[in-house]
Amino acid sequence: MKKEKNGYYIYSIVAVTVIIGLFAFVAFLLYDLVVKLADKDYSNNTVIQTLIT
Repeated sequence: MKKEKNGYYIYSIVAVTVIIGLFAFVAFLLYDLVVKLADKDYSNNTVIQTLIT
């Protein structure tokens, strides 16, 4: 007999949405950091080295 897996699909959609949201949030934080550091007369190399460390 074939069981319906609606709960599995809903859980998967919610989990994927949350993971994508977290990645977007981290990307926004990194972008915001670069913008704030660029406003303080740091060179691009300094910003990149700061992000790597």
